[in-house]
Amino acid sequence: MNSCEVVAIVNATACAIAKCVPKENLPLVTSIFGQIASTLTLITVQEVASDAIKVPPDANPTDALIIDPSINNP
Repeated sequence: MNSCEVVAIVNATACAIAKCVPKENLPLVTSIFGQIASTLTLITVQEVASDAIKVPPDANPTDALIIDPSINNP
Protein backbone atom coordinates (compact mmCIF):
# COMPACT_ATOMS: atom_id res chain seq x y z
CA MET A 1 0.00 0.00 0.00
CA ASN A 2 1.46 3.39 -0.93
CA SER A 3 1.25 6.56 1.15
CA CYS A 4 -1.61 8.07 -0.90
CA GLU A 5 -3.69 4.93 -0.35
CA VAL A 6 -3.05 5.10 3.40
CA VAL A 7 -4.09 8.77 3.48
CA ALA A 8 -7.27 7.98 1.51
CA ILE A 9 -8.19 5.13 3.88
CA VAL A 10 -7.55 7.25 6.97
CA ASN A 11 -9.60 10.15 5.60
CA ALA A 12 -12.47 7.86 4.57
CA THR A 13 -12.43 6.27 8.03
CA ALA A 14 -12.51 9.69 9.73
CA CYS A 15 -15.44 10.78 7.55
CA ALA A 16 -17.34 7.57 8.29
CA ILE A 17 -16.78 7.99 12.04
CA ALA A 18 -17.89 11.64 11.86
CA LYS A 19 -21.11 10.57 10.10
CA CYS A 20 -21.88 7.77 12.56
CA VAL A 21 -20.96 9.39 15.86
CA PRO A 22 -23.22 12.10 17.30
CA LYS A 23 -21.60 15.56 17.28
CA GLU A 24 -21.54 15.77 21.06
CA ASN A 25 -19.52 12.53 21.26
CA LEU A 26 -16.89 13.47 18.64
CA PRO A 27 -14.55 15.15 21.17
CA LEU A 28 -14.51 11.95 23.24
CA VAL A 29 -13.87 9.77 20.19
CA THR A 30 -11.12 12.17 19.09
CA SER A 31 -9.51 11.95 22.52
CA ILE A 32 -9.69 8.16 22.50
CA PHE A 33 -7.95 7.92 19.12
CA GLY A 34 -5.39 10.50 20.24
CA GLN A 35 -4.63 8.41 23.32
CA ILE A 36 -4.28 5.28 21.20
CA ALA A 37 -1.82 7.11 18.92
CA SER A 38 0.18 8.41 21.90
CA THR A 39 0.33 4.99 23.52
CA LEU A 40 1.45 3.29 20.30
CA THR A 41 4.13 5.96 19.87
CA LEU A 42 5.36 5.39 23.43
CA ILE A 43 5.47 1.62 22.93
CA THR A 44 7.44 2.01 19.69
CA VAL A 45 9.92 4.47 21.21
CA GLN A 46 10.45 2.22 24.22
CA GLU A 47 11.08 -0.82 22.02
CA VAL A 48 13.58 1.08 19.86
CA ALA A 49 15.32 2.40 22.97
CA SER A 50 15.46 -1.09 24.48
CA ASP A 51 17.11 -2.39 21.31
CA ALA A 52 19.64 0.46 21.28
CA ILE A 53 20.62 0.34 24.96
CA LYS A 54 22.20 -2.84 26.26
CA VAL A 55 22.70 -3.32 29.98
CA PRO A 56 24.94 -6.24 30.93
CA PRO A 57 23.23 -8.59 33.40
CA ASP A 58 26.06 -8.16 35.93
CA ALA A 59 26.07 -4.34 35.73
CA ASN A 60 25.46 -2.38 38.86
CA PRO A 61 23.47 0.88 38.90
CA THR A 62 26.58 3.06 38.83
CA ASP A 63 27.96 1.48 35.63
CA ALA A 64 27.61 3.39 32.38
CA LEU A 65 25.13 2.05 29.85
CA ILE A 66 26.52 0.43 26.73
CA ILE A 67 24.90 1.87 23.60
CA ASP A 68 24.82 -0.45 20.61
CA PRO A 69 26.38 1.48 17.67
CA SER A 70 24.98 -1.03 15.16
CA ILE A 71 21.49 0.46 15.62
CA ASN A 72 20.82 3.09 12.95
CA ASN A 73 19.74 6.36 14.51
CA PRO A 74 17.76 8.74 12.28
